[in-house]
Amino acid sequence: MTRLVFTLLFLVNALNSLNAYAAEQECDAAALKVIADYLNVKDFYLHDFETNAGVIVSAACKAAPQDPNITLAAVGYSAADKKTLQSTANQESDTDQKKELIVAMLDNTSKHILSIYKSTMYEDAVVEVYRDSLRLDTAAYQLAPKVRAFGLRFDSGARGASCPDAWQRDDLQLFVRNGAKLRPVFAAPMSQSLAKKGCANAGASMETLVEEASLTIKVLKSKTNGYADLMLSALISTDGSDPVAQTIKPRVEHEVMHYDGEKYVTNKKDAPWWLGTNWALQ
Repeated sequence: MTRLVFTLLFLVNALNSLNAYAAEQECDAAALKVIADYLNVKDFYLHDFETNAGVIVSAACKAAPQDPNITLAAVGYSAADKKTLQSTANQESDTDQKKELIVAMLDNTSKHILSIYKSTMYEDAVVEVYRDSLRLDTAAYQLAPKVRAFGLRFDSGARGASCPDAWQRDDLQLFVRNGAKLRPVFAAPMSQSLAKKGCANAGASMETLVEEASLTIKVLKSKTNGYADLMLSALISTDGSDPVAQTIKPRVEHEVMHYDGEKYVTNKKDAPWWLGTNWALQ
């Protein structure tokens, strides 16, 4: 019972630390047209696999909390021809695919892009962009008196390896505005697992012991290079078919990230495993 209560309390704190997502973050036609005009891309709407029309794979839009006249938008789309897009959907291609990513701040009055970030998402066995991959996070990431970041969360639709040593989900990237450009300053997966024995997705035929970490972020009062330090807290639980797994109590580990002038980093040589390494959208 103690273990259950501890876990529930931590999850409640996790929900309070993040802005609750709206039920829908759909982009209206006006917002998509602003981006389409900027990119000079045709068929810039959600892809329909029946008609094979539309190049957008995933999109999310949300009002900026500090200014309701500004819309935050994140769009993943295919710059390839429609045959390639259809082939990817049917999983007929053995080659890696890619999707283009646009993150933007839109002025609702002038119908112009105020600030933008462009990147490429390379897809493989563990990274695949699907309809619900992108979600905007507008929690109070107040990094400096006049600097409020917003987040983009990514979930992959890929099936992944059948018996991986680890997996990660809910990748979070924080952006700040720098004039006409949006600049990423932080990236980390908010949910991860690490197989200490066996593998992360093993069936009943294998004895396993897997650590699972669920992360939250707290903006601290302390600062480094003008930006607030970020404290990551990881609730780590253990699961698996190994009897030892059921005897290990949940624990919480912390790691403070400092801004080095460009991005948030850890000063430790031996960073905890749950900080992750590669991120899909970098």
